Amino acid sequence: MNHIARKCIGSITLSEPLGHKAEVKGMLLTEYNEAEQMELFKEGGRREGIIETLISLVKKGLLTIKDAADQAGITETAFEQKMAAK
Repeated sequence: MNHIARKCIGSITLSEPLGHKAEVKGMLLTEYNEAEQMELFKEGGRREGIIETLISLVKKGLLTIKDAADQAGITETAFEQKMAAK
């Protein structure tokens, strides 16, 4: 493991941001769970889709900002910021 950490630290891509051997070891030992990551991406996408639908309903006058924010589980201010970004 030490050899791998030294090799990573010595590489151009990792030498600047990861100058510490312990940090590199931690990264190498961290298990990547693809299924878990995919589920997190899907969940984020679903949440964005819900918020976009709520924004659309507010813009059409079918839902108040307060009700939409409540449904999204965020504050009215946060919902208004998301509306402004769209």
